[in-house]
Amino acid sequence: MKSMKKIMIWGSNLFLGALFDLKKGYVYTSDNCSFKLSSKFIVDNFSMKSLSSKKALNMLLKALRLDSNYDSAIIELGTVDMINILNEEELLDDFRNNLSQIITSLKYCGIKVYLVTLCPIEPLKYQFKNNIKACTNDIILIHKRINRAIKELAVLYGVEVIDDNKTISKNKYAYLSEDGDSINAYGHSLIEAMVSRKIV
Repeated sequence: MKSMKKIMIWGSNLFLGALFDLKKGYVYTSDNCSFKLSSKFIVDNFSMKSLSSKKALNMLLKALRLDSNYDSAIIELGTVDMINILNEEELLDDFRNNLSQIITSLKYCGIKVYLVTLCPIEPLKYQFKNNIKACTNDIILIHKRINRAIKELAVLYGVEVIDDNKTISKNKYAYLSEDGDSINAYGHSLIEAMVSRKIV
């Protein structure tokens, strides 16, 4: 019998174990894509709301020293970095450099890498939720630049991209939560299906 593949997930938005509810705020639930993936793969989910690319790199290097026996790694970073860039606490080049080191570290261990783009956002809701002073045009611009950087690094290192931004953009109001930048239950089902198709 074929053994289940072991995957690690590093994310700051899509793979969190919470859904957004207008009345209750963020509610932890089993109806999320990382939980659904656990029926098909052995999943170690290191995702957290505060996970910047720098923090993820430091945590990843420590995790790999303890256990590098993974088949694949799903990397969904940029949400926290985007806020940091908009608040002038980080540069886009910092994000690129951190993500480059993450990819090379994983590839060195023989782990197949899948990069996930930032999902679409509602700029006004995103601005209000994250208390960002930058204008909505700057928010849209940085969002595009981060996604472009992710795709460019995927080409540079020969790794796969799961472009949820492109897919969700086609019908984003069906998949986005009311907070303007996280996904709802339908969005989680979509991401789970996208990942499952890639990792075979």
